[in-house]
Amino acid sequence: GDTVLPLEGIEAVARGVAQGITAGSVRTHAPVDSLSRAGGKWQIHLRSSELLEAEVVVIATDVATASNLARAKFDTEMFGSTCLYFE
Repeated sequence: GDTVLPLEGIEAVARGVAQGITAGSVRTHAPVDSLSRAGGKWQIHLRSSELLEAEVVVIATDVATASNLARAKFDTEMFGSTCLYFE
């Protein structure tokens, strides 16, 4: 299908999703060193040494970093796209 991006950039998608979620339950600009599972929950080890726990984790980064964090191999084949912005 067609590829579309918000005029404000791809970060606008994350902001839009976060608007419908309880305040304080979404962390942005929090670099993650590693993810692990313990007791049915995710443990998120932040670069700041903070440890968070969550039932659900959304990995919003490039495919190589996501593959590393999730310890999974994702398809890294690149596809071209063209962005057209209309005002």
